[in-house]
Amino acid sequence: MNAKRLNILLLACGALLGAPRAEAAVQKFPGKGAWANVTVSRDEDWVRVKSAAGETLAQVTALGGNGHYGAVLVVSNTVDALHVDPRPAFAAGASHINIYLKDLDPAPLSGNRSVVAKIAWEGAQNMKMRDLLFARRPDGSEWHDEKRFEAGWRRKRVSEAVFNVPEATRVFHRIDIMSPGDEKDATGLFKLYGVETGDWADIGSRRPVRKNKPKLVFSASFDDGFAAERAGGDAAPVKTNGVELVEGRRGRGVRFSREARSDLAWRVKGNLNPARGTVAFWLKRENPESGDWRTLFFCPGAQKRGGGTLNFWCLGKAIRLDRHDLDRHEQYVYPNWKALGDGWHYYAVTWDGERTILYIDGRPTPQHMDEKHNDDWSPMRAALKAARLLEFARDMKAFKFFHLGSQAGDWPQDGVFDDLKIWSEALTAEEVRRLAIREGADPDPERIAANKGPNRYEAPAGKIPGRLTNLKLVRRIRPAVDPLDASQFASVGQLATNHLDGVAYLETGKRPNDRFAVRMAVDVSKPFYVIEVDYPDDTYRGMEFIVQRTHDTYGDYTLETGVFCGDEYRPSGKMRTEQYVYWTSSPDIAFIATAITGNAPAAVAEIRLYESLDGRLPAAVPETPAAPGATPRSSFANYWEDPAILYDFGTNFRVPSTFGDMVDRYAAYMKYCGQDILAFPACFYGGRIGENGLWTRDLPAGYLEAFMARFDDEGLSVVPTINQQIVPVPDGLVTRKTMSDGSLHPTCISIHSTGLPNWGGWHGTPPNFNVAHPDVQKEFLRIVKNLAEEGKSHPSFKGVALHLPTLNPMWFGSIESGYNDYCIDAFGKATGIKVPCDRKDPLRGKAYAEWLKANAYDAWVAWRCDVVADFYAKLAKTLSDARPDLRLWLNPIPVWNAAPENLADPGYTRKILLEAGFDAEKIAAKVPNAVIGLTGLPAWWRHESQYNARLRNLPDGERAKVRDWSVAPERIAQLRGLPAPWAHFHDIYHETAVGGMRTGKDVLSNDWLDETRWRVSTQHPAGAWALAPYAAALEGCDAQALSCGGFLIGTLGMEAPLARWMREYRKLPAVKFRDLPSPKGWVFRTADCDGRRWTYKLKTGYPYTLLVASEPLTPDGKKD
Repeated sequence: MNAKRLNILLLACGALLGAPRAEAAVQKFPGKGAWANVTVSRDEDWVRVKSAAGETLAQVTALGGNGHYGAVLVVSNTVDALHVDPRPAFAAGASHINIYLKDLDPAPLSGNRSVVAKIAWEGAQNMKMRDLLFARRPDGSEWHDEKRFEAGWRRKRVSEAVFNVPEATRVFHRIDIMSPGDEKDATGLFKLYGVETGDWADIGSRRPVRKNKPKLVFSASFDDGFAAERAGGDAAPVKTNGVELVEGRRGRGVRFSREARSDLAWRVKGNLNPARGTVAFWLKRENPESGDWRTLFFCPGAQKRGGGTLNFWCLGKAIRLDRHDLDRHEQYVYPNWKALGDGWHYYAVTWDGERTILYIDGRPTPQHMDEKHNDDWSPMRAALKAARLLEFARDMKAFKFFHLGSQAGDWPQDGVFDDLKIWSEALTAEEVRRLAIREGADPDPERIAANKGPNRYEAPAGKIPGRLTNLKLVRRIRPAVDPLDASQFASVGQLATNHLDGVAYLETGKRPNDRFAVRMAVDVSKPFYVIEVDYPDDTYRGMEFIVQRTHDTYGDYTLETGVFCGDEYRPSGKMRTEQYVYWTSSPDIAFIATAITGNAPAAVAEIRLYESLDGRLPAAVPETPAAPGATPRSSFANYWEDPAILYDFGTNFRVPSTFGDMVDRYAAYMKYCGQDILAFPACFYGGRIGENGLWTRDLPAGYLEAFMARFDDEGLSVVPTINQQIVPVPDGLVTRKTMSDGSLHPTCISIHSTGLPNWGGWHGTPPNFNVAHPDVQKEFLRIVKNLAEEGKSHPSFKGVALHLPTLNPMWFGSIESGYNDYCIDAFGKATGIKVPCDRKDPLRGKAYAEWLKANAYDAWVAWRCDVVADFYAKLAKTLSDARPDLRLWLNPIPVWNAAPENLADPGYTRKILLEAGFDAEKIAAKVPNAVIGLTGLPAWWRHESQYNARLRNLPDGERAKVRDWSVAPERIAQLRGLPAPWAHFHDIYHETAVGGMRTGKDVLSNDWLDETRWRVSTQHPAGAWALAPYAAALEGCDAQALSCGGFLIGTLGMEAPLARWMREYRKLPAVKFRDLPSPKGWVFRTADCDGRRWTYKLKTGYPYTLLVASEPLTPDGKKD
């Protein structure tokens, strides 16, 4: 079934499922006994389930492939459940099964920010399911949100989801079966018992809250024997088999060995609570990578499902944390043993009714187990999070003994334990960190240093920038011609062989994610290979090209790219060639070509694999020492929104000592592209990387210092970025109650125009925190001061950049935020405008917003701009006080999901920037050392138009304006005249989990290929079309700095045209140029600087040529 047809059916579904009728506050579906007497009917696409009264209760369909699945959808019922057997439909090619449920009464759900759905269901082990709640707004637009669940052992379970429902005239659930689960399941059935929908206050489960202060209930140092020095129960052990006291971490420890079948145990009563607690100890493992079981800690309960046995044990490189709940969740964690090194390490395991967390040396393993360090954590999201509690059937009397280091003599550890401690409650991440530090552990990763001496990956600039030489062809693959068997080739979707100019090419099907893979081999002793891909530039295409290891794919993002051609990028009608630098890390690799857009197939004529004979990349710009006092030249920065650099250059990110080599490879690549500045996160979403245990993307300690130290020698620059969305607040400040009762007004939590804080939103929503609050400004002043102190001694350090998407708390972000009482008071004091208010109204922020927008909009916007400009002046002064040449770089990224008519208006960007508090002219006047930027999104149209029918159906004239809105010279021109204009071009990522598919007919993985489960690729236009944004920036604002980037290296395949263009651009002095008379399609400008007259000539259309020249001036200011 195609997507268009599905949408039509979705919109019509209300009539088929019956008109909504009033129900109780908690709406129960299908009602008591309703499944008992249903009838089932079907057509080629749908199975309909009706009650005895003829009411449609549910409709079932399947999607994926091009088939009609009504005939193979197996739907039946029992007295208490609807049964769906998904296996035949998945076997026939379906990718998921949809179960539409009858409409709910929208009245109690409309506008409710805390709608809870409790789904009672049963499925095969590992079956994946999701609950989608759909709503139709009063204006007819559609909204939906989803929550995903997975079955453990087959049993009836209740899964809970919480939704923030908009104003709605219609609401209904759709239950999707995403995978059939365990093939060995006897029935394969999905059973839907029922769904309860209501307000969180009525049926929402509460997350466990620690009510008691943790108490140390057991402590055994082993210095004076095996008995505990502190115990809530018996201190003496009940077993001491095969253990001996030896030298420990401090004093004495206890040695365990497999040979001796060591066993050391104490009584549970009074010493340990199997339901919640913390156990911690020192351990020096003597067989860290043994493939056999090795026990850490064991406390057996009743030998039944859900008995609650605690079993924490090692298996080779993994540690497994078993709680023996009703689902027997098997939680594997994989510590980075190479980074940890041999010797003593401090282990702690915490457990409660929700989760189990392992810490090694005070760090959660893996990092995301500390929720505050997750990419999407905020105090509001945490307060709103639905509870997902573990379920047990414990018999507490069955817990008799707990064992250190073995399972009652089985699977003993080989190694020495020391200082065993047990607490009554699960310690928090910060408590474990402080404990580890007190015990003498170092919770921060190993600090690394940069390489010294010549960079072995760099070659001098060649005559033609971007041209790679010293290459040896090692393999040539023509997928449409060469015989490739199943050990070398795999595909998903229908393939076709076509021809262009007599050259055969292999083309994927026209469905999104149709793709094929070709296996290749490389020599990992060579640092990089060059891969060339010939493709037909003959029609509309959206292609993803990735190269990945065939196995061990975690963190493998070395080459994830692709090409757009056709439509706005006028096809040449010829074969084009993409050239990629691929850094090796495995001898067995796969090239995968994927169609990322419907009706835009990927196509490849030939793949050529070249060995680099010298392993060096030529610089695009010749290195010429700057004359003393010379004006700086224009710059081209590689800008990282996400600090994921370790996954891009083939080095082993698990080994900190390889970081220096990664830096060298990256420096060589920057010079190859013509880049001279690295803009890289010092702060990511949760805060300053490296502070308070916040480590992300496997970065080692000292990474920023290593960049600056190496770039000092390389002649490159570093501008640390602040991409921080969170400001620290006290635990317990934000709860569902305080989010609703108005008590957050005095705090740094921003109140929105709804009268409430950000209700769990993230990217694209207004800030969680208010820039006008002293605590917010204090946090970022502290960070900038620290960065200035760390960097000021490095010539490569050039300042700090503020990354400013809508959510960022370093501005107001949107006209919809900043309605706290203190803002209203300060606005009134500054302007004399009194805003009517009722300080007893918990939603008074909504009244403030409505009055201000209607009665004092201009004054309100201007005041907010003053607040932000004054704040930036403080940050900038902090930098200039540290070193006079340091600059504050400002990168505003206003929302881009507006209506097309707004996007087509060149003044719209300025309007929303002002509403966010960003007045470029005002900032330039108050902040003389500011570099003021603006972000464009070159791939916006291709990304958005595939999902937005309104965009696709725009009239031709309007379509062109909207298509190019973010990179139009007219938009960028608002920066013209500023002292230091900067244009940034942000990658839009093609993110998909298609590689994680392991069931159905659309699976590419096979015996030789484990497809990367999560892709984050960046596509660019074919050939010189990729230069269009840079030409627009120079035309529009006379940009003195350009940048591009995002999550990964977004310039892959663009290096040759970029290198040629940047060799010219980077000659330009970073000064204002004045316009000269120019022929149509060109811009000529000139400036006098450093005793020379500079001129550049820019062709503003394809192929976007840039020519730069200079001539000496005579003493009277004329050309010589």
